[in-house]
Formats: sequence, C-alpha cells, structure tokens
Amino acid sequence: MNIQDSAAQASPSPDKGGSGASQGSAAASVRATVSVHIVTYNSVDDIEGCLACVRAQSYPIQRIVVLDNASGDGTPELLGRIGEGLDVVLSSENTGFAGGQNRALARSDADYALVLNPDVRLHPDYVRRLVEELERRPEAGSAAGMLVRQPAAGLGGAGSTKTDEQNADAARRKGQEPGSGASEASPLEVRAWLDRLPAEALIDSTGLTMDAARQARDRGAGEPASAWLEAGETFGVSGAAAMYRRSMIRHASLGGEFFDETFFAYKEDVDVAWRARQLGWSALYAPDARALHARGWKEGGRSSVSAFVRRHSYQNRFYTLVKNERGWKRLPGIAAIEIVKLGYILLKERDLLGCWPEILRRLPEMRAKRRELRSLPVRE
Repeated sequence: MNIQDSAAQASPSPDKGGSGASQGSAAASVRATVSVHIVTYNSVDDIEGCLACVRAQSYPIQRIVVLDNASGDGTPELLGRIGEGLDVVLSSENTGFAGGQNRALARSDADYALVLNPDVRLHPDYVRRLVEELERRPEAGSAAGMLVRQPAAGLGGAGSTKTDEQNADAARRKGQEPGSGASEASPLEVRAWLDRLPAEALIDSTGLTMDAARQARDRGAGEPASAWLEAGETFGVSGAAAMYRRSMIRHASLGGEFFDETFFAYKEDVDVAWRARQLGWSALYAPDARALHARGWKEGGRSSVSAFVRRHSYQNRFYTLVKNERGWKRLPGIAAIEIVKLGYILLKERDLLGCWPEILRRLPEMRAKRRELRSLPVRE
C-alpha cells in the first residue's frame, strides 16, 4: 500500500502490476489501461464493500487510487488495514469531491479513468463492458452503465449466501439499521442480483439528461430498470460511476482542472458533461454494465437534503450556466424557472439567499472559464 499526504507534489509512476484478482489470462489480450479513482469522506461503512467489487473486476485494473478527504470516522485507519495494492492518499483537509478527484486522477496516466463513489457496488464486468463500448466508439469521451438503486431490504434472492437474520445481525454490528442494503453483500451476491435484475429494481441513473431550461437530472431515476435495457447516447454520465477517456480529460480541463474545484461537490459532473459536448465528445450509456448505488437522501425529497447539499447545488447551477450556456434564445425559459425557484426560496428556504454574495463574487471567475472553454479547439 502506498500512503501519502495529498500535499506531496511528486506522483509515483503507475503501478503496472494491476489489482490482483482482476488480473489473469485476460490481461494478455487487453490493450487499453484502466485506473479507478475513489474519494472518501467519512466512508467507513462503504469503502470496504466498494473496494471488494473493484478488486473483483474481470478487466485488469492498472491502479486503484483512494483519496481520503480528512475523514474523522476511522476511514483512514480502515484503509491502512485493507489497503494492500492500493494507492492511498491521505489529505490533511477536505478538498471536496472535485478537488479530491482531480488529485486522484493526476496519479495515473491510464487510457481510461473510472471515477467511483464509495457507496457504489460494481458488477464484476462493469469496467470491461464500458471499455469495450468506448473502444468501439472513439468519438465518445465518457460512458456509464445502469446504476440501480440499492434496495432498502437488502439483496437476498438469487445467489445470496446469507439469511435475512444474518444480514440484520451484520448490520447491527456496524451500528446500521437492519436491511441497509448492499454494504454487507459480496461481489458474487452483487453480481447475482444485478444479473437477475428483479422486477422491483429501480433506476438510480442511466446518465444525465438536460431539459430546455438547462436543468440536469439523472435519466430514468425511479423508473423500473427493465425499461432501460437499450444502449445509446446520453447528455452525460453521472459522476457516481463514470468512465472517462484520458484524452478527453486532458482536452476538457480548464486551468488544469477537470472537475471545477469551485463547485466543491454536486453538479460538477453536469459541468464536465456539458463542457465535453461543446468540445465534440459524446457520452454513452451501456445497460449491460450494471452497478448498485446507495443514495438515500434522494428518497426523502428536499426535506432529507442537508443545507450543505442544497447550498452547493444552488450555487453550482449558476456557475454551470455562466460557463456553458451559449443559446440566448433559452434565457427567457431559464429566467422563468429561476424566478419560480426564488419565490419558493423566499417562502420555504430563506437560508439559500445567503448564496448570492458568493455567486456574485465568483461571476468574474466563471466568465474567465467560459472564455477559456470557448478558446479550446473542438474535436473533429
């Protein structure tokens, strides 16, 4: 295990040894290299299961980078125990998803980089199927699979080796509510459940979509997974489990940043998707690549969303628009939506009014990034 503080400037050379179980006879026939990049923050309940599924991938992984953003829940200590073969970076401060991922991405030069949230459980063929799609489509800069909502009652069913009571006991030992989902599931159980794709399986994301008012959403969210079995293009991919082509990362970076670190967290994947499209890159959805995603705060509506999330999401919406919008004809529709939102904020969420001084302060910075984006060459 390679543990370093994120303040270190030197980057080690890529580890050509791969990731253990993901190596084997397939490695000889593989040409494109892949690295996996995970940013943790108080992720002690998720990271071990996430890494188990990464290590079980059928495609060889050149390097697994885990950057911890100054967690205080024991995540660094856990990584110290389970980090054999990992490139672990311990940050002395919380740099957010965007800053953490930028530092993690800089630690590899693999052809493809999988940006992964610790609350995601990958099917063992997730990486392989995305690489196959991207290799067939050189115009595509990114790809993602079918992200399915983690079932609240646990996986169970086909391939499960644990009884309901065993799952409940395991959850209690970790201080969780019984039936907390895939945290205790093995890669084999995750594979069996996703292969079976039971009728109750619901979509978390099949990529990003954007409406006429430039509001981005997770495509298919809450719909039956069985309705999303057709591959195709999408506006962009969710940063929860996104495969990015390294050449696109280099092309679309602004000021040396792929993810805009002003965003800190939330909507940074929308900004990247929009930017990449303007530069001539498409995004792919591959339903045969499947994963489970636990994103519980989405379930309860706005009442379950913290002020931190709502604040960054609101601010980043404006940053994304200033940087990327070029269609002046859309401005009346965008303005109408924002006026309605402002009315809601005045009635229900007055704490968000405090975002406006920061939004106005950042406007010159966002306009400068807009100019830089427009100066970049568009992919032919």
